Amino acid sequence: MNASVRGPFFATYFDDELMWWFTVFTKRLNDEIKLVGSTINCEHKPHVQSYLLATDQVGLSILTDKKSEVFICKKGYDDAVFSGEIATSQLILHANYQTASLQTKYQGWDFRKKETWGCNNQLSPIYNDKAIDGISHDPYELVFVKYKGLPPFDTDLERRAFVYQKCENVPTHLQAVANGENGHTVLYYLEFIINDLHRS
Repeated sequence: MNASVRGPFFATYFDDELMWWFTVFTKRLNDEIKLVGSTINCEHKPHVQSYLLATDQVGLSILTDKKSEVFICKKGYDDAVFSGEIATSQLILHANYQTASLQTKYQGWDFRKKETWGCNNQLSPIYNDKAIDGISHDPYELVFVKYKGLPPFDTDLERRAFVYQKCENVPTHLQAVANGENGHTVLYYLEFIINDLHRS
């Protein structure tokens, strides 16, 4: 998770006190799926967008393999996108595992199959309005939203996130940890998840 996201966004009828926000992502990890995020971007090659990623021990071992270079320092933005973000998903797919997102449209899609690679006309689902079959995503579908800054916003998704965040009264166990103000909480959750992975 990076500091440019806002969330989590949950509809008012979601009040499961037994579920932490990260469970929405980690419960999708299984024997087939080894990388999950809020969105999959079909630009260039399908990839889970790196503003929020979840993996398990198998996925982490693929990404930290000596041949992998996804975690080395990048030369700039393009290098970070191509040899970081896109390469992360490609490593998982080339290891014959699946990637997944919270997007309703892509539930059950197998991105190991090249016929899926032209998805969404190879447009980003979050940087353009009406980019998904003529409509925009909603923060309640994605749980976390990439958020570039103060008004004026670039997308309807950002505008909705801004309005929803002002109106929400999120239960403590679901509260946002990535609003750029509470890095210690993010670190705690990441340590908790990593420690939990080591126990499994």
